Amino acid sequence: MGIMIGSSLRGEPFDKRKAKLFVTIVFGFVLGGIAGAMLFYKLAFLSLAVPATACILLAIVYRIYRKRIAYTNRAN
Repeated sequence: MGIMIGSSLRGEPFDKRKAKLFVTIVFGFVLGGIAGAMLFYKLAFLSLAVPATACILLAIVYRIYRKRIAYTNRAN
């Protein structure tokens, strides 16, 4: 992000799409850290079950999605 800002100060074009992506990543990192600290305060090491459950659910959803895509491609 700093390199992008420096480049724009030198007169090069500023890539708004890439900047939006970087800001979203940093914002998500900070919010995830805050949420993790708050969960750890309440649940101790059991707080790791929250992101683990989210990862498992996302993996299941993605697997179902890929199976449907493969089925749709075979039907065509």
